Amino acid sequence: MESQANENPSIVHLDDEIHLDEVEEIENEDIINEDTDDVDVDNPDTEDDPFMPKSRKRASWWNDLIILDLPNGEKKAQCKYCNVKLSYRKGGPTTHLSRHINKNRQMRRIHERKQSKIIFLPIDSSGEGCGTIVLPPLHDGKFDMLKMREVAAHWILMHEHPFSILEEEGYNLMMKRARPEWTKISRNTGKSDCVKVYEQEKKKLKTLLR
Repeated sequence: MESQANENPSIVHLDDEIHLDEVEEIENEDIINEDTDDVDVDNPDTEDDPFMPKSRKRASWWNDLIILDLPNGEKKAQCKYCNVKLSYRKGGPTTHLSRHINKNRQMRRIHERKQSKIIFLPIDSSGEGCGTIVLPPLHDGKFDMLKMREVAAHWILMHEHPFSILEEEGYNLMMKRARPEWTKISRNTGKSDCVKVYEQEKKKLKTLLR
């Protein structure tokens, strides 16, 4: 009988069923049920209340909220990353809170991974840095369109590109692909930026020649 049971793949032992249940419980541990308002699961205020049943492990998205006590006695749940204040009541529904955090997960990842980056400037044949553009060796990775316009002006002046290159579809497609925050620079804006860069460099040169 034992050999037949081992050969039959349709027979599942009780120990195997328990093991499968444990695996499913581990896999589903971090899944957030947006439709539940279960206080014991989601509400951190019940953890220190001796008159409430012992709560299970609360959802991880609570770590992204700050509970504020307002002067009028009300409470608000503030998102750590966008500072939006959401309605909150002890023992009340929490579905809207979980939805808000889930929608901002990308922002949360950027916030958690944000760190200073080291820029290695290219060296030319003379052993010096590239041109007159001085880039900070450390930056926080934030996108600054004004800085991008300044660099674009330097690029046009260095290589004597026409101002119309800023409006080319391929150029803007490339920049948009690299940084979704990129906005198109018109040729008139590019011309104005080049004049500003020229004036800045002229002042620097006058200072050096004094």
